[in-house]
Amino acid sequence: MPTFQADLSVSSLDKLLSDVKDYKAKVEAAPAKITERLAEIGAEAIQQNIAGITDLDGNAPGTVGTQVSGSTAKAFEKGHQIAFLEYGTGEQGAASPHPKYHVAGWHYGSGKNIRRMKNGKMMWHYFDRLRGHWRTTNGIPAQKQVLRASLTMRDNIVPVAKEALK
Repeated sequence: MPTFQADLSVSSLDKLLSDVKDYKAKVEAAPAKITERLAEIGAEAIQQNIAGITDLDGNAPGTVGTQVSGSTAKAFEKGHQIAFLEYGTGEQGAASPHPKYHVAGWHYGSGKNIRRMKNGKMMWHYFDRLRGHWRTTNGIPAQKQVLRASLTMRDNIVPVAKEALK
């Protein structure tokens, strides 16, 4: 926060009043600036986190963007594979679960296509339309691309707020 000083003269007090009004306007605009910048940082972090990730069928991991409305903003990733990439699936996902899987109601190794093999491993068998043959998998590890982006956003709150109030 800046320090304001004035001499005991009309012109100095007028300047002080003007400076305080300008700073007040900056403070009132700060929440919108802060949330918008944090959403941009979040989207950039998600984009970096998904660079190079493709699912076994060759699908891209999703679309990343931001949505801003007044002093509310969000970073997002959307697509049909996002939840699977974020939380992981099957035994590989369960071996290193997403720390928030229970909050999202996520279950590892569940579903009508899961089969328990003779060796005790749980596998999923599906038809790969891209390659034209059947595939078997025991899941994918949690990529946590959105969780890691949220931690990046949290780490940037103070620097972004300082920049907005400069």
